[in-house]
Amino acid sequence: MIDIYDIRLAEFGSYIIAQRIKYIEKLNEFSKKIHNDITQGSEFIKFNYIMQLKDIDNLQEELYKLLKSNRKKDLEKKITSVGPHRDDFSIFINDIDVKIFGSQGQQRTSVLTIKFASLRIIKELIGEYPLLLLDDVLSELDTKRQEYILRSINGIQTLITCTGITGIKKYLKGNNMKIFNVEKGSIQEIM
Repeated sequence: MIDIYDIRLAEFGSYIIAQRIKYIEKLNEFSKKIHNDITQGSEFIKFNYIMQLKDIDNLQEELYKLLKSNRKKDLEKKITSVGPHRDDFSIFINDIDVKIFGSQGQQRTSVLTIKFASLRIIKELIGEYPLLLLDDVLSELDTKRQEYILRSINGIQTLITCTGITGIKKYLKGNNMKIFNVEKGSIQEIM
């Protein structure tokens, strides 16, 4: 009976893994220029998909074999030890693992790179940009990176939350933007 579940898990799990591999390839493609622009050429970023499977050409078959060989141990532990839910991805800047050795600024910049590359991937897939939500991201960045973000969102419907706009006001004028102040439950348009 459990074999039926493993067959289906191998089928759908291998599909998810294959799509993730394609996504990471696209992410790397779009991220090169974006990260180069954000860091003004001082950093090179690369994303790696980390999975237990080795044979990319036979994902479904390999996943099924692993599920089957781990079945007894998995039943004892009441877990499924292999599959897409166990996979991860890593981010490298200048060949250094950002998760382990990256500065807080590099980690934040990596997240921004992922966001902006994802926007372009979605645009390529559906023909338009999705709504971009940025929560208090500007306060955590230096002026050059703030400028990059504000230039990059031109033409993309964006909602940015922040605690203040003093340092960025000059970039907001003439960009078809509206600014609202939300305080104590009341909303007031200020620009």
